[in-house]
Amino acid sequence: MEKCAEKFLITRASIVEEALQRGLINDQRHNLLLHFFEIQTIDPNLSPTVSEGSKYLGNILRKLDKFTKQGDLETSLEHVMIIVQSKEFNKLSDNYKYSQISTSKAVSQKRDFTHFISLPLNIQGLIDPYESWMNDILLQKYPSIQKRSFTSSSMLHLTILMLPLESPDQLQNAIIAFKSVENTIKEIKRKLSLKMQDPHLAFHSLQFMGKPSKARVVYYDLDVESPWYEALKDAIDILIRAMLKFDVLQESELSHIFFNEETGRYENEKLHVTLMNSTFTKSKGIDLVPIIEDGLMEEAYWDPITVGRIDISTRFKYGDDGFYMPAYSFYF
Repeated sequence: MEKCAEKFLITRASIVEEALQRGLINDQRHNLLLHFFEIQTIDPNLSPTVSEGSKYLGNILRKLDKFTKQGDLETSLEHVMIIVQSKEFNKLSDNYKYSQISTSKAVSQKRDFTHFISLPLNIQGLIDPYESWMNDILLQKYPSIQKRSFTSSSMLHLTILMLPLESPDQLQNAIIAFKSVENTIKEIKRKLSLKMQDPHLAFHSLQFMGKPSKARVVYYDLDVESPWYEALKDAIDILIRAMLKFDVLQESELSHIFFNEETGRYENEKLHVTLMNSTFTKSKGIDLVPIIEDGLMEEAYWDPITVGRIDISTRFKYGDDGFYMPAYSFYF
């Protein structure tokens, strides 16, 4: 039963992702839907009216699962929108405490993201197998695959947190916030290093968002069983809290971040390394069917790698190595 539930969660998530890409929902609704699907429980403090409404949502969920199992994307999207537009869902939304949908500190005008905290992965141990996999695909000359569909090997990274730093003072404030928790992050690393080797990331498998015939993103996800995975999530939570404490950004500006009440941490929706993206070529999707049929999605394998540093990276500006220009770097 657990595996079945996990399958539904992944399928529901891909439908929600599709709704976001099509502009049917905003980031707030996107995050709330993901966690509503994951939790599927009703807060005992909800009013009787809302509890009764949950039965209605339960019926819609069962229909949604039916259509996702059948691979019916359009009908599944229709049922997601029925959920979003229902009065019952809007009532429930007020009872879930996720930072992404917090309005207590809502900004009057959305600020542009100029920087982001990143984990650079442009190291030879990843570049070599990545470029080998990319070249194997390009040699097949699939009609829908272009070299521009791939992330440049010099720009491989994990995105931790997007930052809206519109002035030098705001950037300096972000650096101060980062420095304030460096010793805490080092202590996490030190304690785990007493039991294990240097901090490393372990990778799991290639995944994609969207349909095989129309994928938006191809990515490598992380091995969640690795002890260092939990340590990384602890460090990310510490960094996010520091940025909030120093007013670098507000909770309403957290992008693809939610507060996990079970772990008591701010967490990324999905830590992953983007390898291909349909937006790079302004296409509506990447046809992965021939790649999957030829077994090339299974060929990609990355060994665990040592984590070197965390950057405050500058968007759209690049260094001599081709990676995003660092405004600040913290070395392990």
